[in-house]
Amino acid sequence: MSSLYHFTCIENLPGFSRMQALCSKGTLELAGSWPIPEPGGNDLSHRLDRYNQNWDKVSLNLTPRTPFAYRKKRELHLCFFVISLEPATWDGVVFADCNAASTSDVQRGTGRDGLNLLDFSAVRSRPRPWDRPGWVRPVQAEVLVPNGIPLEYVREVAFVSEASLAEGERLWGPTGHPPFRVSPDIFSDAPGDVTIGFPHVKRIVLTDTVIDKTSVDRDHAHMTRFDRHPGARVTAIASIQALAGTRAEVRWSPVGVQASTEFETSTDYLHWPHILLDQLQTGACSIEYRLNGVRWSTVEFEVV
Repeated sequence: MSSLYHFTCIENLPGFSRMQALCSKGTLELAGSWPIPEPGGNDLSHRLDRYNQNWDKVSLNLTPRTPFAYRKKRELHLCFFVISLEPATWDGVVFADCNAASTSDVQRGTGRDGLNLLDFSAVRSRPRPWDRPGWVRPVQAEVLVPNGIPLEYVREVAFVSEASLAEGERLWGPTGHPPFRVSPDIFSDAPGDVTIGFPHVKRIVLTDTVIDKTSVDRDHAHMTRFDRHPGARVTAIASIQALAGTRAEVRWSPVGVQASTEFETSTDYLHWPHILLDQLQTGACSIEYRLNGVRWSTVEFEVV
């Protein structure tokens, strides 16, 4: 094991940018920044965090493949912070042998005694969701770091696709950040596998070309500026991995024009919604792309 992991919804990235650290809920609360846009957990888990003295600690996992991450990958647009092992050596760090919010059988400790509680063989093994005592419980072990972790200890922030990384850059803003990388292996459900098991946008480009089935799979350069002329349009070419029944929704702003489509089978798709420039105002515009209500991309452009 060479890294620790912290996953979060991509919508929370502006807060990381502002704080320049991974912060505990308690630290965010003192800074007037709690709750965050997508806090994870629920009211019960937050009450348990306070009760179990986790509120002032940043939770890190030993692997990106935990049951909770498995569920959340299918519900939210996630990214993973990949963190060096050094924070695990700091004073006050607590090790928990399973989900630290548990009130029944969780074991906690510090230093070498705490490390000895962790089942590293379970963490390194392939997922066994049917094996609760041998895999489900120990793979949820946590390293609880007091207060916060400065970004200098973040090796990279991992995104599932090019479109996801671009959205991360947009949300983070102009301040400095750790390396952003497309790392699909971190989002796979088993080590050594790069298969992604949830709907996501792989890539999205804007073009002024009229697109149809015969031209959509050609190489189209991404455009950010569109000139008005009769019949001019903006087309967004989105490369999608969808499951049967996945619903795509697009919204063109600032005019609020919306459209949606549903993908019938589980496979990769190219989707090319468009809008005529006559429907858009001059100046800054954007298209927002969602899958099953989850925002995957907001692409900004200019109409002149």
